[in-house]
Amino acid sequence: MRGRGYKSNSIRRQRWMRRGAAAVEFALVVPVLVAVVVGAPDVSQFLNVGQTVSNASREGARRASDYSVSDVATVTTTVRNYLAASFPNLNSSQINSAATITVRDSSGGTITGSGLGNVASGATISVEVSLTYNSVRWISGFPGLNGKTISTTTLMRRE
Repeated sequence: MRGRGYKSNSIRRQRWMRRGAAAVEFALVVPVLVAVVVGAPDVSQFLNVGQTVSNASREGARRASDYSVSDVATVTTTVRNYLAASFPNLNSSQINSAATITVRDSSGGTITGSGLGNVASGATISVEVSLTYNSVRWISGFPGLNGKTISTTTLMRRE
């Protein structure tokens, strides 16, 4: 009789210790899960905005590669229109302050005004688009993305 009681106390003690281990594991896992749940939408939006900036840069480079275009303002307008269509909640002044558009020639020199007309056919043109992420951010879940600027450069040959 005495042995049976001893075994049941031992089983109870093991169950209690397992419950304690489960509580410790839960306490270690919960902060990680909360960080993933709160941060995932913000990181996903950051990646989506990065793709949008890349597409805007590509559209600007396509416009700049057209030999009939001689003015950088045409390229800038193309990029800003793409960004306005992608972020309809921003007005034009917000897009103008959040986005920086730079057109460069094959040597890396910045092209301004009507200098695009001086670039020869076959030369490389690059369009760099930079956008501050906070201007389009709709949820603040991941503090590592505060104040980040997303920047993309696209190279194309002038045809």
